[in-house]
Amino acid sequence: MEPNSIQIEGLALDRKGGAVVEVGTRHYWIMGVHSWDDEYLNQTVCVEGILSVYTDPAIFIIKEDEPIKQGVGYTELEASLLSDNAKNKYSIKDAKVTLKA
Repeated sequence: MEPNSIQIEGLALDRKGGAVVEVGTRHYWIMGVHSWDDEYLNQTVCVEGILSVYTDPAIFIIKEDEPIKQGVGYTELEASLLSDNAKNKYSIKDAKVTLKA
């Protein structure tokens, strides 16, 4: 397996930004797939591909001694309570998708 290879199993859903696989509370965006074909939509799928994690730069911790930034500011306490999904976007490229047997 490659260093960032991943295998997941979850529910295939369409979202505003494209096709995702929901695993627990985390969504994995499937790169290059804008929506699921009917045979996959709302079905449990197995996905194998290369994981990419993108941290949203618009989320930052407010510090009194720094100028105001563009984006969504949080106190350190608020930031510590943010879910991983709120801070990061998980996507899978070169995805191979199959229906769970």
